[in-house]
Amino acid sequence: MSTPIPDLYQVKWYEQHTGKWRYGIVDRFSQSSIDYYNEERCVIVDDAILPERYVLNLDCLTDIPITSLSTANEYYAHVEEQYLIAKGRSDTLPEGLHPGKLFRIPVGDGYAFYVVKKVNKKTVDIEWRGFSADRWTDFNFGVGGRYPRNMIEAWVRSADAYRRIFNRPQETPQPSQP
Repeated sequence: MSTPIPDLYQVKWYEQHTGKWRYGIVDRFSQSSIDYYNEERCVIVDDAILPERYVLNLDCLTDIPITSLSTANEYYAHVEEQYLIAKGRSDTLPEGLHPGKLFRIPVGDGYAFYVVKKVNKKTVDIEWRGFSADRWTDFNFGVGGRYPRNMIEAWVRSADAYRRIFNRPQETPQPSQP
């Protein structure tokens, strides 16, 4: 598919009002992004972590080159850092449904990551996070929303079980007795 938008993929931009760098993926192929580019030299950029989209002027974007097939660049370092922060917060919470709990769902050759935003009596609000290299979303949950409590509770219980199994202290082998 042809597009007039320059060959950009992973980018960063500086937000004056927050004093922070933001990271995202340029939408080069949607008609909306192409229209913004043709009219105003702007493009649509999907946030690296959150399910948010921005219309940004091309001049404010800094390209993050992909130098190899590995995921060792500034963009992926940012995603990994944000994942570790979210996982650390989630791991400090008690087991069960709590705002801030992180869980993942197998999708394709990776995972779709979600965080619990709000727990109600019968429903739970969740939101997608872009922590996988392929930015997978689950076909049921998309980028999040409000779902029956029992549906989300099962995924969170699974995440709690994995945490118990894989985060327990290593046992020191005892010497065998002759």
